[in-house]
Amino acid sequence: MELTHVIAERIFQAVAPVSKHKVSIVRRDGLILASSLTSLTGTYDDGARRMMEVSGGAAEAGQEAALSDLCLLYDKKRLIGAVKLLEPDAPDASAGKMIATIAGLILENEQLRSKGPAAAALPMGGPLSVLVGVHPSDSGPLLEDLRELGFDITVPHTTLFIRFLKINEIQVDAGTRELIMDERQVQYSVTKFLGFLASYFSENQDFVMTDPAARSALVLYGGREESDDTNALRLFHICEYLRNVAEKTYCLSMQAVIGVRCRRLPDYERQYEQLVKRLNSGRMLFPEKTIFWGHSILLGSLVFHLSQDNRKRLSSVLDELLRSSQSGILLETLHTLFECNMNQKKTAAKLFIHRNSLQYRLKKIEELTCIRLDDIDSLLSLRLALLCRSSLMIEEEE
Repeated sequence: MELTHVIAERIFQAVAPVSKHKVSIVRRDGLILASSLTSLTGTYDDGARRMMEVSGGAAEAGQEAALSDLCLLYDKKRLIGAVKLLEPDAPDASAGKMIATIAGLILENEQLRSKGPAAAALPMGGPLSVLVGVHPSDSGPLLEDLRELGFDITVPHTTLFIRFLKINEIQVDAGTRELIMDERQVQYSVTKFLGFLASYFSENQDFVMTDPAARSALVLYGGREESDDTNALRLFHICEYLRNVAEKTYCLSMQAVIGVRCRRLPDYERQYEQLVKRLNSGRMLFPEKTIFWGHSILLGSLVFHLSQDNRKRLSSVLDELLRSSQSGILLETLHTLFECNMNQKKTAAKLFIHRNSLQYRLKKIEELTCIRLDDIDSLLSLRLALLCRSSLMIEEEE
């Protein structure tokens, strides 16, 4: 579990009224998520970050740690942030102990809440459905509803649409057999599977909206610290697992399409409609396939369904780059360049580097791959190589 803006605000609302000190809720990287001094919210506290780096590994789970003006927050044994006392006149162990107790109870409650399937499963038609449908002209009430729901708009979410169909035939040892299921039995299987699906996506910022009548679900897959491509490929492998469960356990055929990663409110607009259209497009282009990458039906589906040998062959374009001492930086640059649709200005801004530094990195990439980035065919080869490499890495992890 990560220390999000929503959790930080809950801790702040509980701690601030009972503390004689002003307080700030600080994430592990030093970002202040909530504070008695509103001007500090959104800024970084390097002193608190350094203290957490020094002290973070020393404390055990559940320890009520007060380091002078800093009270550490843990998710099990992992340090996720701290409550900082602002301008204390003297170290106050009792205040730190009280804050640690209050914050610990809130974090425990968040852990239980994030694991509960009932909290993850929501019917279509609520505020999340509005979010991924057509935005109202006034977004204020929608944002307030989302906050009540625990949805953190600052956490990136990848959209995923899943649809279930009846299976007419099954494979058994003796061969193919017709599967006899009436509509009532199919609906029962769909309802049971949707309950399982909600428990599978039960991280703190995962949300599942189900529509049993339409035999479908919409998932908002939250906050993974990796590139958009890697995140989509990881979702593809999750969908493969879910498809096998649907077929073998629930006698259902599952179709899925992975959408874009949304970072801002406008990104979510009409996602539901777009995903349904892209799933239908994918089924027309590849009728034998069931899982698609909506951002690029052709390219994504090609990578998803290539053999491992072919993916290794395509990813060999990157061999020299991977042997370079700068491989990590150059790969990050490539991923970011594609995420920004080849817009070098946006790429440099996202990487926090000067345009000249970006130009140097791109020239280095061209030298190591023997690929010109201004040639569309060569660029496509590089894009395929990156996707194939990410797919192979995920398979190795699993």
